[in-house]
Amino acid sequence: MIYKKLGNSEKAAEHKRYLDESNYVAIRKAMFKKHAKEAGISLDDYN
Repeated sequence: MIYKKLGNSEKAAEHKRYLDESNYVAIRKAMFKKHAKEAGISLDDYN
């Protein structure tokens, strides 16, 4: 969003490609689930 606001759509596209290719969202979700489990929090109650 910062690059778009600055008018640098090329850099914004580059960062989006990086995040898409790096599986960033899936990695963050896996880390969150791991930390929740280690903290004794059951996420099954929230589904």
